[in-house]
Amino acid sequence: MRALVVALLPAAAAIAQPGPAPAPAHDALGFPITFNDEIITESDVRRSLGLPDAEVPPITLRNERNRLLQRKLAERVGADLGIKVEDFEVAEAFRRTVDIEGGEAKFYDVLAQQGRTLERWRLDVRQQILEDKLRYMFQTGISVDQRTPLPWRIRPTPREIRIAYDRDPSRLEAGLRVRRLEVVVDLDQRERVQLAMNSGGSLTQEQLAEQVEEILKPRVAQVVAELKQRPFPEVAKERGVDVDAERAKWYEIPRSETPNPAERFLQQAKKETFSAPLRQPGGGYRILYLIDRQDPGRKPPTDPQVAEDYDARIRALRAQKWEALLRLKALDESLVRPERVREELRVDLVGSLKDADDRLRALGLR
Repeated sequence: MRALVVALLPAAAAIAQPGPAPAPAHDALGFPITFNDEIITESDVRRSLGLPDAEVPPITLRNERNRLLQRKLAERVGADLGIKVEDFEVAEAFRRTVDIEGGEAKFYDVLAQQGRTLERWRLDVRQQILEDKLRYMFQTGISVDQRTPLPWRIRPTPREIRIAYDRDPSRLEAGLRVRRLEVVVDLDQRERVQLAMNSGGSLTQEQLAEQVEEILKPRVAQVVAELKQRPFPEVAKERGVDVDAERAKWYEIPRSETPNPAERFLQQAKKETFSAPLRQPGGGYRILYLIDRQDPGRKPPTDPQVAEDYDARIRALRAQKWEALLRLKALDESLVRPERVREELRVDLVGSLKDADDRLRALGLR
């Protein structure tokens, strides 16, 4: 027996010795991430950005990671609400896009420039259609087929509009308000990252800004040429602007003795005209189009325009609240690992819910 114990001592000692530390299950950004039965890797996120082999800043990866996870939550909410995206809807979107691009050859060239496959494009379009349907349901309170009321109320009553008007702390201090559209001409995140990589870090911020300017000049000129030939809303819609939603919004022009160029245009322009390209502080250009302009402080809540404005504001806040609640429910019912990624999603959704609740409370509504 003693001989057996002595023989086992070296093995026991070897077992007791600490070995190399195990590799962490998740990296600093949480990859690989588990969402129910799917695994999302950093490579998946890079592919969705169109930069599979590029050096991408961590904040860009984190933002795109969260966007992909929010898509998963939207799919879960859509399934709970019985929303489906049919194949014919994706096919119709394909036909429209090919027509806009000027034929299939040009469409595939655009995909190649973006680093996207046709399958990836179809997945993105399917997701966009789903999100459009969800947005419609959240903002109207009825099903997409306009037949079934949903189990929450979105549209305010005349009494609620009056309460909101009376309680609105910003109404008496409000200045000029405008309805407007804007088209932004700028490099997307992928292009900016690629430009910085191509420079090898040898260019100053000023030199990089000059390169961006040279790239944007012909793009801006092309957009201006289009706007001179076709209606602004039509061009804006093709460039991703939700024209219908923007037409329903009022933007306040702050009181200022020295308005900036954008404010000056909106204060002085004729309706249904557009501005010259205006440089943005963070880079790129914006072109503004004035739809309507009014001084809101002089009209009562019975005025159709004022009632429509408060109706749109209340519906938007209630839609924000219900969307956050349903996404939180979807998150609670989903397996998301690591826990810190789940918590980050929860913090964002709770923040959106609290923001909507606070703003409704300020209007005397809940």
